[in-house]
Amino acid sequence: MTKPERAADTFLVSCIDPRLTDDTTFYFAALGRTDRYSEMRIAGAGLAAVNDATPAWSQALFENLAASRQLHGIRKVTFLNHRDCGAMHIWAGRRLSDDPADELRQHHGVLERAAAAVRARHPDMTVEIKLMDLDGSARVLPCAACAPTG
Repeated sequence: MTKPERAADTFLVSCIDPRLTDDTTFYFAALGRTDRYSEMRIAGAGLAAVNDATPAWSQALFENLAASRQLHGIRKVTFLNHRDCGAMHIWAGRRLSDDPADELRQHHGVLERAAAAVRARHPDMTVEIKLMDLDGSARVLPCAACAPTG
């Protein structure tokens, strides 16, 4: 017997860090989102959308978003970055987690840019930006570029 098809409405971009792959799944399940989202796991999560050093990652992310939108009717993108992210450390040229306040600022800036990049391509979509701690808890970050206009 096959499972009944349920419409996904969210495209989740999360990180490949094996410390948090289960936590990401559990987090979305706790939100009641099981079987209601498409997911792309890519190093740095939101960083992949805006890192000039890895343009192929951005291309892959936006091609997958377009496919998910066409196939599943996606209306929202959630970027879920996490603390102590190796890709963010490489991008910043230092271990961001050594200064948690700066780490939060850097993630927030990257996530705001990622949200703006999605909205530039898909102005009708909603974007949500989140940061996960290493204990699996996550919080929504404020985002000026996240809501569709009009």
